[in-house]
Amino acid sequence: MAITIKRRTGWAGTATKMKIILNGEKVARIKQGETLVVELQEDENILKIRHFGSRSNEVEVGEGDVLEIKPKRCHQMLFPLLIVITFIMDVILGAAYITMILPVHIVILLISFGTEGYAVKKVHTDT
Repeated sequence: MAITIKRRTGWAGTATKMKIILNGEKVARIKQGETLVVELQEDENILKIRHFGSRSNEVEVGEGDVLEIKPKRCHQMLFPLLIVITFIMDVILGAAYITMILPVHIVILLISFGTEGYAVKKVHTDT
């Protein structure tokens, strides 16, 4: 019994691998653009993804399922937002890093860690 997982996250987190968690245990890591086959050990399985504190939704998976990992739009926009805010605060407003820019960076980082940044969905199921 196995499932197939395809990572299609684009540039979001592209430099690092994501952890695949099956029934609460890390079973593999997947990089951007990779397709991975994961063996199932049980009849009922719950899969989720973890990536630098961010997570995905939980999905029930079974024999022959094909899953796709994609970033959620709001999560995908955090890094460009961080760059734009930093540019505006530093270059245009001349704000001090420690007093103004660093707190903004921390807030964006906490938002990233506290949200479901990725969506796992079934794109094909064998029945």
